[in-house]
Amino acid sequence: MKHIPSDKYNVAWFTLAECVSRGEKVRAMSLYRLLAHSIEDQAFTSQLKGDLLRAFQDKDSIDLYQEAAELYEKDNRLLEAVAVYEHLIVLEPTKNRYLKSLIKLYKQLSISSKVVTFLERFFDYALEQHNCDDACDALYQLDNIEDAVEHINLHERFIRLLLRQKEPSKALIVKHGKKVIDAFIISGNESSLQKFLATVDAMNGDCYLELCEYLEDSQT
Repeated sequence: MKHIPSDKYNVAWFTLAECVSRGEKVRAMSLYRLLAHSIEDQAFTSQLKGDLLRAFQDKDSIDLYQEAAELYEKDNRLLEAVAVYEHLIVLEPTKNRYLKSLIKLYKQLSISSKVVTFLERFFDYALEQHNCDDACDALYQLDNIEDAVEHINLHERFIRLLLRQKEPSKALIVKHGKKVIDAFIISGNESSLQKFLATVDAMNGDCYLELCEYLEDSQT
């Protein structure tokens, strides 16, 4: 590691900031390389370079942020890792691999509220892509954290996605339909329950009959 006297070190950081503000990319990157030799934190230097490239609208910043997040995670610096991944998901909201990483890391950090937030976003993205497998997986994980009543609208949306498939899975429709019925019974929302059953009936009569049988059994 190359040592830089503290006074020159501070001047270099100040000069770097000035270069960025003036849009002097070549000079800024030269200063970055000088400063990077004095920093032992590889994850931080990758993130810093990413910030610099981002300031100059350079798309290579994305790869550097990804590298920084992976290095933070490898060093078990999970809060720094999630901070970078949350930044990445703002920059590239359609990249669900960042959502998967955030879900995994927040589980490790035992921050359930964040796990739920990003599972719901993962579910929304899966529905946009008509990806039944990912949507189903997201619901499974959510139901293991909170009661299905909390996510009744997600189960309804998933069922509508299934019903629109060329060969809809009757087993999945009925499975999630039962959860919707249970939730409406618990909440006492009879009108929404009937509206839900009418929607299923209009698209798949067999599933409708099976769900009606389940409802009758639940009420006896």
